[in-house]
Amino acid sequence: MRYKLQLLAMLALAAVTAATGIVSAQPRDAAGECGEYMYWNNGGCVDARDKKTSKSWPEEILTKQWKP
Repeated sequence: MRYKLQLLAMLALAAVTAATGIVSAQPRDAAGECGEYMYWNNGGCVDARDKKTSKSWPEEILTKQWKP
C-alpha cells in the first residue's frame, strides 16, 4: 500500500512539473503578456531593469533628487 502512495505522489509531481513547463514555455505574442518588470518594444518583450549606465544606484538617485 505504501508503494502505491509513493507512486501516486511521484505521478502528481511529474504532472505539476510538466504543466508548469508547458505554461512557461509558451511564446509571448502580444503586448501585455511580457510579465513583471517587462515592457513591449519593437515586437518583443524587453526587461525594464536592463539599464546600461556607468553610475551606481546611489549616484543615480542623488543626481535625480539632490538639487543645490
